[in-house]
Amino acid sequence: MTSLRGVFEENHLENSFFRFNFQGDDYIVISLLYCPSDQMLGWANNIIATHPESKVIVITHSYLGNNNQHVKVGDKQNLRNCENFWPKQKGNEGQQIWGKIISKHSSMQFVLSDHLLPRRLISKGLNGNMVFEVTTNYQNLEHGGNGFLRLLKFFPDGKRVLVQTYSPFLDEYLKDDQNFFEIDLGNGRFLSVDQSIAD
Repeated sequence: MTSLRGVFEENHLENSFFRFNFQGDDYIVISLLYCPSDQMLGWANNIIATHPESKVIVITHSYLGNNNQHVKVGDKQNLRNCENFWPKQKGNEGQQIWGKIISKHSSMQFVLSDHLLPRRLISKGLNGNMVFEVTTNYQNLEHGGNGFLRLLKFFPDGKRVLVQTYSPFLDEYLKDDQNFFEIDLGNGRFLSVDQSIAD
């Protein structure tokens, strides 16, 4: 069962962390505000450091750009850059989030974000671990997204994650390769579902 374990600022859930256990593996889910400040990243780094046995999933807003790379400072494709969002304090773009927190921890496994069209990237952390980075954004679809949700189904073998996109509003799944695929954790790759069955 997932449970809230802490927040950066009292009475605010924008920066918060949760824990859950699946098949004996302990996970921490850290939610970070859009353009998190250095203080927010320091808070998240401390949580990860004090839970070294836990696998880590980070959820944030703008992280991957349309070029399938981490969003950089001043990136023209990022219409709401951090300098505009945080005029009084410096916020961090995707590339800075990668350098200041994501790349540093061997327990880091996933970064889930939105803001732009679906993108995905596998990056290697400083400790050699593979980090699976997936962007999702349905707000430009009819009715502000038609209620589509990204579902991650962890297989009991601990080696695979099935990624699905479902709308309870339409009772419909999206089946294209950007919205229906598998993550091969052991071999560090994204697979189409057909590919996965063939393997």
